[in-house]
Amino acid sequence: MNTNDILIASITNLFRVYIIWRFIKLFFDTGKVSKKMEAAVYLLFFALTFSVFVAFHTPAVNIVTNLIGLFFLTLLYEGSYKKRLTATILIYCVNMVCDIVSAYLFLNYNMGEPTSQIFSIVTDLLILVCQLVAAKVLGNQAKQEYIKGLKILLIIPILSICMLFFLIYANLQNRRLLIGESIGILVINMVVFYLYHTLIDIHQQLYEKEILSQQIKIYSNQLEVISQTQKQVHALRHDMMLHIKELYNLAEKNKKEKMTEYLNKMEASIRNVKEHIYSGNKDIDGILNYMIEKANTVLEHVEVEVKIPQELNIDSFELTVILGNLLENAIEAALQAEEKTLKFKMYAEKGLVFINITNTYAGKIEKEGNRFISSKKDGMNHGFGIENVREVVERYNGAMDVTYNEDTFKVRVMLYLSELR
Repeated sequence: MNTNDILIASITNLFRVYIIWRFIKLFFDTGKVSKKMEAAVYLLFFALTFSVFVAFHTPAVNIVTNLIGLFFLTLLYEGSYKKRLTATILIYCVNMVCDIVSAYLFLNYNMGEPTSQIFSIVTDLLILVCQLVAAKVLGNQAKQEYIKGLKILLIIPILSICMLFFLIYANLQNRRLLIGESIGILVINMVVFYLYHTLIDIHQQLYEKEILSQQIKIYSNQLEVISQTQKQVHALRHDMMLHIKELYNLAEKNKKEKMTEYLNKMEASIRNVKEHIYSGNKDIDGILNYMIEKANTVLEHVEVEVKIPQELNIDSFELTVILGNLLENAIEAALQAEEKTLKFKMYAEKGLVFINITNTYAGKIEKEGNRFISSKKDGMNHGFGIENVREVVERYNGAMDVTYNEDTFKVRVMLYLSELR
């Protein structure tokens, strides 16, 4: 390579790194390092890949170097290893196809022969177009954690890279066939982006249906609680004159202990065993009464404490996402433990709303990055649910913290009261 080609290659490769950054940001949102560190690592990636390209100029070496480098770039962001692997393979597959199409379409290129690096400008433009199309197709959904079925979908870009590799080394004389196959592979992989978008959309819809189904059960349970309470109140009101006469009679005889005992019986007669919470907020009362009744049925020890204002203005769907998911997970985990314990506390203090959930658990905690892996049979929707809990908490400018030891799991959520009014 002459000096001009090296200069052009360095500029176009630097621009390609920028496009790769844009591509990666489609899949990852939260960074694990500072902006300066992020920029430094991308520059290191550029220096490494460009040096290997100039020194060896061999497709096999370039493929391995870029794949490893891309994967290490994904480590700068929060996400599971499945997500990192998927992003790496999809992004590099698009890069590789654009390279081949521009080389064979715009140059009389033959394998192993030196050639002008002008075609790399076309390559960058093709990759940029693909990135813009992918951004349009995926939107923000690409940032969701990946779900069941993705492994099969991932086979397509992996096979595409293998096919492209063999096409390069086959040194086909039919340039039209080579270009046609390369463009076909590019189109197929862009379709993979669309299929991935569709897959996430379907799972999101299934998850929302699951939440709505849970809300129906919650409201049904709360209506039953209200109905039972009203019946008990009506029964007490019907006999109220008799109760008052009896209390007068006990008071005249100065039988304080008997009066206390009688009042306790009256209280017990109107107490609904299914009404564990009455905060005045019908949505929170509904969710907690449903979940605590469920916990009392299967667990040995359940503690609940709720002190919140009535005017919390949080969407009932999002409230179900937070409380429903966290309590469901806590109950499931405690059910597997030897000591089946659940503690729930929700209170408002100094302009903040705190939700603390503590439960026992048995077994091993599995994590991918900062993401907990479910042991439930329906782990797909469970993982999706936890990510949605984080999303809702962040939407209200809150924070979520998870800690655990050998036998106890704790989740703490903090929300700003001003955001809920």
